[in-house]
Amino acid sequence: MRLSADLDLTSLPLPDLRERARALLRYGPYDKALAALEEWVAREPASAEPHSALGTWLLLMGRFEAAIEHLSQATALDTSSADTHFNLGVAYMQTNQPARAVAALRQAVTLAPGMASTAYGMLGQVGPAVQHLRRAVFLDPELPDARRNLGALYVQLGDLGNGVRHLEESLALGLEAPGTHRLLAEAYRRMGDPAAAELHLKRAAELEAAGETPARGQ
Repeated sequence: MRLSADLDLTSLPLPDLRERARALLRYGPYDKALAALEEWVAREPASAEPHSALGTWLLLMGRFEAAIEHLSQATALDTSSADTHFNLGVAYMQTNQPARAVAALRQAVTLAPGMASTAYGMLGQVGPAVQHLRRAVFLDPELPDARRNLGALYVQLGDLGNGVRHLEESLALGLEAPGTHRLLAEAYRRMGDPAAAELHLKRAAELEAAGETPARGQ
């Protein structure tokens, strides 16, 4: 999908702006996505979706305080998103606000129990979380959920090689989820492989367009 990089965002009708922002999140370019999301938030300040998307994007960019601002607003506008609560918890951890991080991560787990292992690791108990998941994989190497959760935790910890290995294995075992492809895209981007990152972003978009959205926490 090719998107014009020169389009004046302020001239777009709101429905077109939403479509463009969502497309840029899936396909890039990354700098244009940020501009589109900022314009979307400015147009719809009372909508949770643009705040959540922009906050998540800022989190990936390492702009943690700005991420907290938008993710907090998103959770206030829509209390039902486990992903938004989880990302807010990660942002609080990155800014050394453990009490707020615990509250946000616990809420994420309440909404999506499948996030428990990863949230457990983010709460500073990385060793037990990794040990638990590694044991599950050792006992049954064909558990796709355990592979996926272990891979996600490794990516969060910066162990990108192991993260990619387990995430790819979860796909091979049949857990074809948009979120897994997005995690792989982020890992490959951080590893300096933009071509692989783009392939996984496109696959995530294909699955989402086909309506193949997994249950929360997967």
